[in-house]
Amino acid sequence: MKEILGRTVRHLLVAAVCLSLTTSGQAADVAPYWLGPMADVHQRFDGTPGYVAQFGDSITFSMAFWACFEWADPTPFIRDDGLPRKPGHMRWRDVIKGARAKGGSYGNYSGWRVGDLLGVQDGVLARYRPEVAIVMIGTNDISGGKVPEMYRAGVETVVGKCMDAGCVPILNTIPPRRGRMLAVEAANAILRDVARSHGVPLVDYCAEILSRRPDGVWDGTLISKDGVHPSGGKTADFSPENLSNSGYALRTWLNFLMFREVYFRILGGEGDGAPPPPPSIPRCRVPALATRPRPGAVPDTAGWAGPLRFGHLDGRPGKPPVETTAYLACDAERVYVIIRCVEPDMPHLPDQVVPRDGNVWAGDSVEVMLLPGVEPVSNYFQFAVNPAGSLYDAKEKRKEWNGDVETCVHREDDAWTVILVVPLGTLGLDAATMPMRWRCNLHRLRQARGGLEELDLSWSPTLSGSNHVPERFGVINLAVPGRDAGSADEQ
Repeated sequence: MKEILGRTVRHLLVAAVCLSLTTSGQAADVAPYWLGPMADVHQRFDGTPGYVAQFGDSITFSMAFWACFEWADPTPFIRDDGLPRKPGHMRWRDVIKGARAKGGSYGNYSGWRVGDLLGVQDGVLARYRPEVAIVMIGTNDISGGKVPEMYRAGVETVVGKCMDAGCVPILNTIPPRRGRMLAVEAANAILRDVARSHGVPLVDYCAEILSRRPDGVWDGTLISKDGVHPSGGKTADFSPENLSNSGYALRTWLNFLMFREVYFRILGGEGDGAPPPPPSIPRCRVPALATRPRPGAVPDTAGWAGPLRFGHLDGRPGKPPVETTAYLACDAERVYVIIRCVEPDMPHLPDQVVPRDGNVWAGDSVEVMLLPGVEPVSNYFQFAVNPAGSLYDAKEKRKEWNGDVETCVHREDDAWTVILVVPLGTLGLDAATMPMRWRCNLHRLRQARGGLEELDLSWSPTLSGSNHVPERFGVINLAVPGRDAGSADEQ
Protein backbone atom coordinates (compact mmCIF):
# COMPACT_ATOMS: atom_id res chain seq x y z
CA MET A 1 0.00 0.00 0.00
CA LYS A 2 2.89 2.42 0.74
CA GLU A 3 4.20 1.79 -2.77
CA ILE A 4 0.78 2.59 -4.27
CA LEU A 5 0.52 5.81 -2.25
CA GLY A 6 4.02 6.85 -3.32
CA ARG A 7 3.23 6.35 -6.99
CA THR A 8 -0.05 8.23 -6.52
CA VAL A 9 1.62 11.31 -5.04
CA ARG A 10 4.13 11.41 -7.90
CA HIS A 11 1.46 11.12 -10.54
CA LEU A 12 -0.79 13.72 -8.91
CA LEU A 13 2.08 16.21 -9.17
CA VAL A 14 2.59 15.31 -12.82
CA ALA A 15 -1.14 15.56 -13.61
CA ALA A 16 -1.26 19.05 -12.15
CA VAL A 17 1.01 20.40 -14.84
CA CYS A 18 0.29 18.13 -17.85
CA LEU A 19 -2.24 19.00 -20.52
CA SER A 20 -4.23 16.29 -22.26
CA LEU A 21 -4.64 16.41 -26.02
CA THR A 22 -7.77 15.87 -28.03
CA THR A 23 -7.73 13.63 -31.09
CA SER A 24 -7.14 16.71 -33.20
CA GLY A 25 -4.01 17.52 -31.17
CA GLN A 26 -5.46 20.62 -29.46
CA ALA A 27 -5.05 21.13 -25.71
CA ALA A 28 -8.41 20.30 -24.13
CA ASP A 29 -8.20 20.33 -20.31
CA VAL A 30 -5.98 19.50 -17.39
CA ALA A 31 -5.13 15.80 -17.41
CA PRO A 32 -7.31 13.82 -14.97
CA TYR A 33 -5.67 13.13 -11.62
CA TRP A 34 -6.06 9.39 -12.18
CA LEU A 35 -4.26 9.22 -15.51
CA GLY A 36 -0.78 8.35 -14.21
CA PRO A 37 -1.78 5.97 -11.41
CA MET A 38 -4.20 4.04 -13.60
CA ALA A 39 -1.66 3.80 -16.41
CA ASP A 40 0.64 2.09 -13.92
CA VAL A 41 -2.16 -0.24 -12.83
CA HIS A 42 -3.02 -1.19 -16.39
CA GLN A 43 0.57 -2.14 -17.13
CA ARG A 44 0.01 -5.13 -14.87
CA PHE A 45 -3.18 -6.18 -16.66
CA ASP A 46 -3.15 -9.67 -18.14
CA GLY A 47 -6.80 -10.58 -18.27
CA THR A 48 -9.94 -10.30 -20.38
CA PRO A 49 -9.86 -7.14 -22.51
CA GLY A 50 -13.02 -5.08 -22.17
CA TYR A 51 -14.47 -7.10 -19.28
CA VAL A 52 -16.10 -4.71 -16.80
CA ALA A 53 -16.74 -6.20 -13.36
CA GLN A 54 -19.69 -4.80 -11.41
CA PHE A 55 -19.07 -4.66 -7.67
CA GLY A 56 -21.91 -3.55 -5.42
CA ASP A 57 -25.32 -4.05 -3.87
CA SER A 58 -28.85 -4.14 -5.32
CA ILE A 59 -28.28 -0.86 -7.19
CA THR A 60 -25.62 -2.72 -9.18
CA PHE A 61 -27.32 -6.13 -9.16
CA SER A 62 -30.35 -4.68 -10.96
CA MET A 63 -30.58 -5.37 -14.70
CA ALA A 64 -31.60 -1.72 -15.02
CA PHE A 65 -27.92 -0.82 -14.54
CA TRP A 66 -25.31 -1.39 -17.26
CA ALA A 67 -26.94 -4.51 -18.78
CA CYS A 68 -28.18 -2.49 -21.76
CA PHE A 69 -24.67 -2.54 -23.23
CA GLU A 70 -25.40 -6.08 -24.32
CA TRP A 71 -27.44 -4.49 -27.12
CA ALA A 72 -27.76 -0.69 -26.87
CA ASP A 73 -25.75 1.86 -28.84
CA PRO A 74 -24.85 4.98 -26.81
CA THR A 75 -23.04 6.67 -29.71
CA PRO A 76 -25.92 8.96 -30.83
CA PHE A 77 -26.03 10.53 -27.35
CA ILE A 78 -22.32 11.41 -27.17
CA ARG A 79 -21.51 15.09 -27.54
CA ASP A 80 -18.27 16.35 -29.06
CA ASP A 81 -15.83 16.47 -26.15
CA GLY A 82 -12.51 15.88 -27.87
CA LEU A 83 -12.59 12.09 -27.49
CA PRO A 84 -13.67 9.70 -30.26
CA ARG A 85 -17.36 8.85 -30.25
CA LYS A 86 -16.88 5.16 -30.96
CA PRO A 87 -14.15 2.52 -30.70
CA GLY A 88 -12.66 2.43 -34.18
CA HIS A 89 -14.54 0.13 -36.53
CA MET A 90 -16.29 -1.66 -33.65
CA ARG A 91 -19.42 -0.96 -31.65
CA TRP A 92 -19.37 -0.27 -27.91
CA ARG A 93 -21.21 -3.52 -27.28
CA ASP A 94 -18.37 -5.32 -29.08
CA VAL A 95 -15.89 -3.76 -26.62
CA ILE A 96 -17.78 -3.96 -23.31
CA LYS A 97 -17.94 -7.50 -21.94
CA GLY A 98 -19.84 -8.78 -18.91
CA ALA A 99 -22.71 -6.29 -19.19
CA ARG A 100 -25.23 -8.83 -17.86
CA ALA A 101 -22.91 -10.33 -15.24
CA LYS A 102 -25.34 -10.14 -12.33
CA GLY A 103 -25.36 -12.10 -9.08
CA GLY A 104 -23.19 -12.92 -6.12
CA SER A 105 -20.73 -14.95 -8.14
CA TYR A 106 -20.09 -11.83 -10.24
CA GLY A 107 -19.61 -9.51 -7.25
CA ASN A 108 -23.05 -7.91 -6.80
CA TYR A 109 -26.19 -8.76 -4.87
CA SER A 110 -29.11 -7.26 -2.96
CA GLY A 111 -28.47 -6.16 0.62
CA TRP A 112 -24.70 -6.35 0.38
CA ARG A 113 -22.34 -4.27 2.47
CA VAL A 114 -18.64 -3.79 1.95
CA GLY A 115 -17.83 -6.94 3.94
CA ASP A 116 -20.04 -9.07 1.67
CA LEU A 117 -18.26 -7.73 -1.38
CA LEU A 118 -14.85 -8.44 0.09
CA GLY A 119 -15.93 -12.04 0.70
CA VAL A 120 -16.28 -12.73 -3.03
CA GLN A 121 -14.00 -10.19 -4.69
CA ASP A 122 -10.87 -12.35 -4.92
CA GLY A 123 -12.81 -15.10 -6.69
CA VAL A 124 -14.38 -12.70 -9.19
CA LEU A 125 -11.01 -11.14 -10.02
CA ALA A 126 -9.46 -14.58 -10.48
CA ARG A 127 -12.29 -16.07 -12.58
CA TYR A 128 -13.13 -13.19 -14.90
CA ARG A 129 -9.86 -11.18 -14.82
CA PRO A 130 -11.61 -7.87 -15.54
CA GLU A 131 -9.88 -4.93 -17.14
CA VAL A 132 -12.15 -2.41 -15.41
CA ALA A 133 -14.41 -2.61 -12.35
CA ILE A 134 -17.32 -0.34 -11.45
CA VAL A 135 -17.54 -0.11 -7.67
CA MET A 136 -20.47 1.24 -5.66
CA ILE A 137 -20.94 0.04 -2.08
CA GLY A 138 -22.29 1.76 1.00
CA THR A 139 -26.06 2.25 0.74
CA ASN A 140 -26.70 -0.69 3.06
CA ASP A 141 -23.70 0.13 5.25
CA ILE A 142 -25.32 3.43 6.28
CA SER A 143 -28.80 1.95 6.91
CA GLY A 144 -28.43 2.70 10.61
CA GLY A 145 -27.95 6.39 9.94
CA LYS A 146 -24.18 6.53 10.33
CA VAL A 147 -21.03 5.31 8.60
CA PRO A 148 -19.48 2.19 10.18
CA GLU A 149 -15.97 2.63 11.55
CA MET A 150 -14.45 0.08 9.19
CA TYR A 151 -16.17 1.42 6.09
CA ARG A 152 -13.22 3.41 4.77
CA ALA A 153 -10.79 0.55 5.34
CA GLY A 154 -13.15 -1.81 3.54
CA VAL A 155 -13.50 0.48 0.50
CA GLU A 156 -9.73 0.96 0.33
CA THR A 157 -9.28 -2.80 0.40
CA VAL A 158 -11.76 -3.25 -2.46
CA VAL A 159 -9.93 -0.62 -4.51
CA GLY A 160 -6.52 -2.05 -3.64
CA LYS A 161 -7.50 -5.59 -4.69
CA CYS A 162 -8.61 -4.28 -8.08
CA MET A 163 -5.38 -2.36 -8.58
CA ASP A 164 -3.22 -5.29 -7.49
CA ALA A 165 -4.99 -7.40 -10.16
CA GLY A 166 -4.20 -4.84 -12.89
CA CYS A 167 -7.87 -3.83 -12.99
CA VAL A 168 -8.83 -0.14 -13.20
CA PRO A 169 -11.54 0.60 -10.59
CA ILE A 170 -14.18 3.26 -11.22
CA LEU A 171 -15.50 4.30 -7.83
CA ASN A 172 -19.08 5.60 -7.50
CA THR A 173 -20.55 7.74 -4.75
CA ILE A 174 -23.78 6.35 -3.31
CA PRO A 175 -27.07 8.04 -4.23
CA PRO A 176 -29.22 10.19 -1.92
CA ARG A 177 -31.36 8.23 0.51
CA ARG A 178 -34.51 9.44 2.19
CA GLY A 179 -33.93 10.13 5.88
CA ARG A 180 -30.24 9.26 5.71
CA MET A 181 -28.68 12.26 3.96
CA LEU A 182 -26.16 13.07 6.72
CA ALA A 183 -24.83 9.51 6.53
CA VAL A 184 -24.87 9.60 2.72
CA GLU A 185 -22.81 12.79 2.74
CA ALA A 186 -20.33 11.32 5.23
CA ALA A 187 -19.90 8.12 3.21
CA ASN A 188 -19.48 10.06 -0.01
CA ALA A 189 -16.85 12.30 1.56
CA ILE A 190 -14.89 9.13 2.30
CA LEU A 191 -15.39 7.80 -1.23
CA ARG A 192 -14.22 11.06 -2.80
CA ASP A 193 -11.15 11.12 -0.58
CA VAL A 194 -10.30 7.47 -1.33
CA ALA A 195 -10.55 8.20 -5.07
CA ARG A 196 -8.24 11.19 -4.81
CA SER A 197 -5.80 9.53 -2.43
CA HIS A 198 -5.35 6.46 -4.62
CA GLY A 199 -5.67 8.14 -8.03
CA VAL A 200 -8.85 6.24 -8.87
CA PRO A 201 -11.51 7.51 -11.34
CA LEU A 202 -14.65 8.72 -9.56
CA VAL A 203 -18.22 8.95 -10.78
CA ASP A 204 -19.92 11.35 -8.39
CA TYR A 205 -23.37 9.89 -8.84
CA CYS A 206 -24.84 11.63 -5.80
CA ALA A 207 -23.66 15.06 -6.90
CA GLU A 208 -25.10 14.52 -10.38
CA ILE A 209 -28.49 13.58 -8.96
CA LEU A 210 -28.56 16.64 -6.72
CA SER A 211 -27.48 18.97 -9.53
CA ARG A 212 -30.12 17.64 -11.92
CA ARG A 213 -32.88 17.64 -9.30
CA PRO A 214 -32.21 20.50 -6.86
CA ASP A 215 -34.40 21.49 -3.90
CA GLY A 216 -34.96 17.89 -2.83
CA VAL A 217 -37.10 16.81 -5.78
CA TRP A 218 -34.80 13.86 -6.43
CA ASP A 219 -37.04 11.87 -4.07
CA GLY A 220 -39.66 10.25 -6.31
CA THR A 221 -37.93 11.27 -9.54
CA LEU A 222 -34.32 10.12 -9.93
CA ILE A 223 -34.74 8.12 -6.72
CA SER A 224 -37.77 5.85 -6.74
CA LYS A 225 -40.70 6.03 -4.35
CA ASP A 226 -38.96 3.73 -1.85
CA GLY A 227 -36.46 6.55 -1.21
CA VAL A 228 -33.48 4.21 -1.69
CA HIS A 229 -33.13 2.84 -5.20
CA PRO A 230 -32.75 4.75 -8.45
CA SER A 231 -35.85 5.05 -10.61
CA GLY A 232 -36.22 2.90 -13.71
CA GLY A 233 -38.11 3.73 -16.88
CA LYS A 234 -36.16 4.03 -20.13
CA THR A 235 -32.82 2.80 -18.84
CA ALA A 236 -31.09 2.87 -22.25
CA ASP A 237 -32.31 6.35 -23.22
CA PHE A 238 -29.45 8.76 -22.52
CA SER A 239 -31.13 11.92 -23.73
CA PRO A 240 -30.80 14.94 -21.39
CA GLU A 241 -34.52 14.83 -20.62
CA ASN A 242 -34.46 11.18 -19.60
CA LEU A 243 -31.27 11.57 -17.57
CA SER A 244 -33.23 13.92 -15.31
CA ASN A 245 -35.94 11.32 -14.76
CA SER A 246 -34.41 7.85 -14.81
CA GLY A 247 -31.92 7.27 -12.02
CA TYR A 248 -30.65 4.02 -13.50
CA ALA A 249 -30.15 5.55 -16.95
CA LEU A 250 -28.19 8.38 -15.31
CA ARG A 251 -25.91 6.02 -13.41
CA THR A 252 -25.28 3.88 -16.50
CA TRP A 253 -24.53 6.96 -18.60
CA LEU A 254 -22.11 8.50 -16.10
CA ASN A 255 -20.19 5.25 -15.79
CA PHE A 256 -20.15 4.80 -19.56
CA LEU A 257 -18.65 8.26 -20.02
CA MET A 258 -15.95 7.44 -17.47
CA PHE A 259 -15.31 4.03 -19.04
CA ARG A 260 -15.04 5.69 -22.44
CA GLU A 261 -12.43 8.12 -21.12
CA VAL A 262 -10.49 5.31 -19.45
CA TYR A 263 -10.76 3.27 -22.65
CA PHE A 264 -9.17 5.92 -24.84
CA ARG A 265 -6.70 7.34 -22.28
CA ILE A 266 -5.56 4.15 -20.52
CA LEU A 267 -6.66 0.95 -22.22
CA GLY A 268 -5.19 1.86 -25.58
CA GLY A 269 -8.49 1.93 -27.46
CA GLU A 270 -8.42 3.33 -30.97
CA GLY A 271 -10.95 5.95 -31.92
CA ASP A 272 -13.26 6.14 -34.88
CA GLY A 273 -10.50 7.88 -36.82
CA ALA A 274 -8.50 4.63 -36.85
CA PRO A 275 -8.89 2.74 -40.12
CA PRO A 276 -10.35 -0.77 -39.85
CA PRO A 277 -8.22 -3.65 -41.03
CA PRO A 278 -8.82 -4.17 -44.76
CA PRO A 279 -11.19 -7.04 -45.58
CA SER A 280 -9.52 -10.05 -47.09
CA ILE A 281 -9.81 -10.73 -50.82
CA PRO A 282 -12.67 -13.24 -51.35
CA ARG A 283 -11.98 -16.39 -53.34
CA CYS A 284 -14.08 -19.16 -54.79
CA ARG A 285 -13.88 -22.19 -57.07
CA VAL A 286 -16.21 -21.94 -60.07
CA PRO A 287 -17.58 -25.41 -60.89
CA ALA A 288 -18.18 -26.74 -64.42
CA LEU A 289 -21.72 -27.45 -65.58
CA ALA A 290 -22.56 -30.75 -67.20
CA THR A 291 -25.16 -29.13 -69.47
CA ARG A 292 -25.70 -25.59 -70.63
CA PRO A 293 -28.59 -23.78 -68.89
CA ARG A 294 -31.62 -23.04 -71.06
CA PRO A 295 -31.24 -19.52 -72.47
CA GLY A 296 -33.61 -16.94 -71.00
CA ALA A 297 -34.52 -19.04 -67.93
CA VAL A 298 -33.29 -18.71 -64.36
CA PRO A 299 -31.34 -21.92 -63.82
CA ASP A 300 -31.24 -24.08 -60.73
CA THR A 301 -28.11 -22.86 -58.93
CA ALA A 302 -27.44 -26.14 -57.13
CA GLY A 303 -23.83 -26.97 -57.89
CA TRP A 304 -22.89 -23.37 -58.72
CA ALA A 305 -20.44 -21.29 -56.70
CA GLY A 306 -22.48 -19.25 -54.25
CA PRO A 307 -24.29 -17.58 -52.79
CA LEU A 308 -21.57 -14.91 -52.92
CA ARG A 309 -22.82 -12.14 -50.64
CA PHE A 310 -22.27 -8.45 -51.25
CA GLY A 311 -21.07 -5.89 -48.71
CA HIS A 312 -20.36 -2.18 -48.89
CA LEU A 313 -18.03 -1.19 -51.73
CA ASP A 314 -15.93 1.07 -49.49
CA GLY A 315 -15.41 -1.69 -46.92
CA ARG A 316 -17.38 -0.11 -44.10
CA PRO A 317 -18.59 -2.66 -41.52
CA GLY A 318 -22.20 -3.64 -41.18
CA LYS A 319 -24.69 -5.58 -43.25
CA PRO A 320 -26.33 -3.67 -46.12
CA PRO A 321 -30.08 -3.07 -45.64
CA VAL A 322 -30.94 -5.09 -48.76
CA GLU A 323 -29.45 -8.44 -49.74
CA THR A 324 -27.51 -9.04 -52.94
CA THR A 325 -26.15 -12.48 -53.88
CA ALA A 326 -24.36 -13.93 -56.88
CA TYR A 327 -23.70 -17.37 -58.37
CA LEU A 328 -20.94 -18.39 -60.78
CA ALA A 329 -20.44 -21.38 -63.07
CA CYS A 330 -18.59 -22.26 -66.28
CA ASP A 331 -18.24 -24.83 -69.03
CA ALA A 332 -15.69 -25.36 -71.78
CA GLU A 333 -17.00 -22.36 -73.73
CA ARG A 334 -18.62 -19.85 -71.35
CA VAL A 335 -18.68 -18.19 -67.95
CA TYR A 336 -22.10 -17.78 -66.33
CA VAL A 337 -22.95 -15.10 -63.78
CA ILE A 338 -26.22 -14.65 -61.88
CA ILE A 339 -26.78 -11.63 -59.60
CA ARG A 340 -29.98 -11.45 -57.56
CA CYS A 341 -30.93 -8.10 -56.01
CA VAL A 342 -33.53 -8.08 -53.26
CA GLU A 343 -35.63 -4.94 -53.74
CA PRO A 344 -38.31 -3.81 -51.25
CA ASP A 345 -39.59 -1.14 -53.66
CA MET A 346 -40.09 -3.09 -56.90
CA PRO A 347 -42.99 -0.91 -58.17
CA HIS A 348 -40.60 2.06 -58.34
CA LEU A 349 -37.57 0.21 -59.69
CA PRO A 350 -36.16 2.33 -62.55
CA ASP A 351 -36.29 0.38 -65.82
CA GLN A 352 -35.39 2.90 -68.49
CA VAL A 353 -34.03 1.42 -71.72
CA VAL A 354 -30.79 3.10 -72.85
CA PRO A 355 -28.72 2.49 -76.00
CA ARG A 356 -25.84 0.01 -76.00
CA ASP A 357 -22.99 1.49 -73.94
CA GLY A 358 -25.29 4.24 -72.70
CA ASN A 359 -25.67 5.49 -69.13
CA VAL A 360 -27.03 2.36 -67.46
CA TRP A 361 -26.06 3.88 -64.08
CA ALA A 362 -28.81 6.53 -64.28
CA GLY A 363 -30.95 4.01 -62.41
CA ASP A 364 -30.13 0.75 -60.67
CA SER A 365 -27.54 -1.55 -62.21
CA VAL A 366 -25.24 -4.51 -61.64
CA GLU A 367 -21.69 -4.88 -62.95
CA VAL A 368 -19.33 -7.75 -63.60
CA MET A 369 -15.57 -7.24 -63.85
CA LEU A 370 -13.56 -10.11 -65.40
CA LEU A 371 -9.77 -10.15 -65.61
CA PRO A 372 -8.22 -13.41 -66.94
CA GLY A 373 -5.12 -14.11 -64.85
CA VAL A 374 -4.32 -12.90 -61.34
CA GLU A 375 -2.07 -9.93 -62.01
CA PRO A 376 -4.04 -6.76 -61.08
CA VAL A 377 -3.58 -5.05 -64.43
CA SER A 378 -5.94 -2.71 -66.23
CA ASN A 379 -6.97 -4.87 -69.19
CA TYR A 380 -10.12 -6.21 -67.54
CA PHE A 381 -13.55 -6.55 -69.11
CA GLN A 382 -16.54 -4.67 -67.72
CA PHE A 383 -20.21 -5.57 -68.16
CA ALA A 384 -23.04 -3.47 -66.65
CA VAL A 385 -26.76 -4.25 -66.94
CA ASN A 386 -29.79 -2.29 -65.72
CA PRO A 387 -33.29 -3.66 -64.87
CA ALA A 388 -34.45 -3.00 -68.46
CA GLY A 389 -31.71 -5.27 -69.80
CA SER A 390 -29.65 -2.44 -71.31
CA LEU A 391 -25.97 -3.34 -71.60
CA TYR A 392 -22.74 -1.41 -71.22
CA ASP A 393 -19.54 -3.32 -71.96
CA ALA A 394 -15.96 -2.19 -72.23
CA LYS A 395 -12.35 -3.36 -72.13
CA GLU A 396 -9.80 -1.27 -70.25
CA LYS A 397 -12.62 1.31 -69.80
CA ARG A 398 -12.93 1.66 -73.58
CA LYS A 399 -16.59 1.27 -74.52
CA GLU A 400 -15.68 0.94 -78.20
CA TRP A 401 -15.09 -2.72 -77.43
CA ASN A 402 -18.30 -4.78 -77.64
CA GLY A 403 -18.57 -8.38 -76.61
CA ASP A 404 -20.86 -11.07 -77.97
CA VAL A 405 -22.61 -11.72 -74.64
CA GLU A 406 -26.09 -12.78 -73.57
CA THR A 407 -28.09 -10.91 -70.92
CA CYS A 408 -31.46 -11.62 -69.38
CA VAL A 409 -33.37 -9.88 -66.57
CA HIS A 410 -36.07 -11.55 -64.46
CA ARG A 411 -38.42 -9.77 -62.04
CA GLU A 412 -40.03 -11.11 -58.90
CA ASP A 413 -42.30 -9.42 -56.35
CA ASP A 414 -39.35 -8.56 -54.15
CA ALA A 415 -36.23 -8.92 -56.31
CA TRP A 416 -34.74 -8.63 -59.76
CA THR A 417 -32.14 -10.97 -61.21
CA VAL A 418 -29.58 -10.52 -63.99
CA ILE A 419 -28.14 -13.47 -65.93
CA LEU A 420 -24.96 -12.80 -67.89
CA VAL A 421 -23.40 -15.37 -70.20
CA VAL A 422 -19.88 -14.51 -71.45
CA PRO A 423 -18.37 -16.72 -74.17
CA LEU A 424 -14.65 -17.29 -73.70
CA GLY A 425 -14.13 -16.56 -77.38
CA THR A 426 -15.45 -13.02 -77.10
CA LEU A 427 -12.68 -12.37 -74.56
CA GLY A 428 -10.13 -13.73 -76.99
CA LEU A 429 -9.61 -16.88 -74.92
CA ASP A 430 -9.45 -20.59 -75.55
CA ALA A 431 -10.37 -23.08 -72.83
CA ALA A 432 -7.37 -25.24 -73.59
CA THR A 433 -4.77 -22.51 -73.08
CA MET A 434 -6.36 -19.74 -71.00
CA PRO A 435 -5.37 -19.10 -67.34
CA MET A 436 -7.56 -20.96 -64.89
CA ARG A 437 -7.32 -18.34 -62.15
CA TRP A 438 -8.99 -14.98 -62.81
CA ARG A 439 -9.62 -11.76 -61.02
CA CYS A 440 -13.32 -10.96 -60.73
CA ASN A 441 -15.57 -8.50 -59.00
CA LEU A 442 -19.34 -8.10 -58.85
CA HIS A 443 -21.19 -4.89 -58.06
CA ARG A 444 -24.65 -3.50 -57.42
CA LEU A 445 -25.68 0.15 -57.51
CA ARG A 446 -29.04 0.98 -55.95
CA GLN A 447 -30.23 4.55 -56.30
CA ALA A 448 -31.76 6.26 -53.25
CA ARG A 449 -35.53 5.75 -52.90
CA GLY A 450 -38.14 4.21 -50.66
CA GLY A 451 -36.51 5.66 -47.56
CA LEU A 452 -33.17 3.95 -48.29
CA GLU A 453 -30.00 5.84 -49.10
CA GLU A 454 -27.96 5.12 -52.21
CA LEU A 455 -26.17 1.80 -51.91
CA ASP A 456 -22.91 0.92 -53.65
CA LEU A 457 -22.21 -2.76 -53.00
CA SER A 458 -19.70 -5.36 -54.14
CA TRP A 459 -18.56 -8.93 -53.62
CA SER A 460 -15.00 -7.76 -52.87
CA PRO A 461 -14.81 -4.31 -51.24
CA THR A 462 -12.50 -1.99 -53.14
CA LEU A 463 -12.09 0.22 -50.04
CA SER A 464 -12.93 3.24 -52.17
CA GLY A 465 -15.80 4.80 -54.05
CA SER A 466 -14.68 3.21 -57.34
CA ASN A 467 -15.37 -0.17 -58.91
CA HIS A 468 -12.17 0.07 -60.93
CA VAL A 469 -9.61 -1.22 -58.42
CA PRO A 470 -8.30 -4.50 -59.92
CA GLU A 471 -5.96 -5.20 -57.00
CA ARG A 472 -9.10 -5.52 -54.85
CA PHE A 473 -10.93 -7.86 -57.24
CA GLY A 474 -11.69 -11.30 -55.87
CA VAL A 475 -10.01 -14.47 -57.19
CA ILE A 476 -11.91 -17.24 -58.96
CA ASN A 477 -10.62 -20.65 -60.09
CA LEU A 478 -12.43 -21.96 -63.18
CA ALA A 479 -13.00 -25.72 -63.20
CA VAL A 480 -13.11 -25.98 -66.99
CA PRO A 481 -13.61 -29.61 -68.14
CA GLY A 482 -10.30 -31.22 -68.96
CA ARG A 483 -8.28 -28.64 -67.00
CA ASP A 484 -7.17 -28.77 -63.36
CA ALA A 485 -8.54 -25.63 -61.69
CA GLY A 486 -6.98 -26.30 -58.32
CA SER A 487 -9.03 -24.96 -55.41
CA ALA A 488 -9.82 -21.77 -53.62
CA ASP A 489 -11.50 -21.09 -50.29
CA GLU A 490 -14.91 -19.55 -50.74
CA GLN A 491 -15.45 -16.56 -48.49
